[in-house]
Amino acid sequence: MIENGPRKVGGLRTIDHYRDGLYAQQWRYAAARRLNGALDPTHTPATGAPFFRPTAASGNVILKIDDDARMRTRVLGQLATRRSYVRSMASPQALAHSVFGNLAVRGQLRCLAGLEDDVGRPLFFEEPAEADDLTIDHGCGNWLIESRAWLPQVWTTASSRIVVDPTLAEDGVGSCDRLRLDPDDVEYCNGSFADVADLRDSYAAVLDVGEGLTGCPLADYGETAYWQFLPRLLGWRAVPGEVCPLAFTLQPVQDILDACLLDGDMDLTRGHAVLIVDARNPSFAWSTWRPTGGGSQAIDSVRGALGAQDDLLRIGTWQMIARAIGQESGLGWLVQALREKYGIEPA
Repeated sequence: MIENGPRKVGGLRTIDHYRDGLYAQQWRYAAARRLNGALDPTHTPATGAPFFRPTAASGNVILKIDDDARMRTRVLGQLATRRSYVRSMASPQALAHSVFGNLAVRGQLRCLAGLEDDVGRPLFFEEPAEADDLTIDHGCGNWLIESRAWLPQVWTTASSRIVVDPTLAEDGVGSCDRLRLDPDDVEYCNGSFADVADLRDSYAAVLDVGEGLTGCPLADYGETAYWQFLPRLLGWRAVPGEVCPLAFTLQPVQDILDACLLDGDMDLTRGHAVLIVDARNPSFAWSTWRPTGGGSQAIDSVRGALGAQDDLLRIGTWQMIARAIGQESGLGWLVQALREKYGIEPA
């Protein structure tokens, strides 16, 4: 998270300026690597980040030039279940796979031990030995019934579960997609727990939920049942007429629930969520005393509601991860690639 800011990096203070700089960096990277044949021609510098063709999505993962075919296959295997989400060079999933995929297959995740979050707590784990028994799954525990545009990684050991959710050029954390539906859609929400009495019959017919609707499409059906857990976890309740606290905080709340829920029960000691941000992104900016970006405000809201359990949401940066990688023998090539492709400098 950005402290003492918003931090000024190259004079960039708005999300548009930040994105423009990132995308320009990536187009230079594509030109230097002569990637034109692998890129989707419908995406140009005027439209944003470079996109790979669907058949060339694996080219978005950073690989070591002198790796043999077996090692490359192992790293690229990290993409097996979600190639469709990694075509954009601005994809945080592609960045995460480049970093953690290479570290995992090389047995060098240990270099992340001891990294601290923005308030001094272990970001992932404390001891290097904990990485030896670590497994990385490319999705969550599937208790969440609704689809997600992104799927965080889940790191598990014998004693813990860490949900690692990468971001890059996003303007804030993920918001509830029900707000963006057509108002005539049965799952549309206006973000304020509107009275749905008139829609009760249509909701019940489509979702088979019967009585007990609160006005939130996530409330009363399937296995999701957010509002079964949120009062205990965050003290949040669905109150008709009030602004929904999930409207612009859904991503970190999902991550925390993914870390703490197992077989329908919540255990606040079994894991935590890690949100990784680009320290240059002004959406995650803080002044010396308050959040100034939309993302940092959402994080502050969730942490404030967590109270004494605020260690369930930990924030790190790609810059600190790059620094840890650079201190590991034989990984200088990865640090250089992150610098050239994303402009990420160790810090």
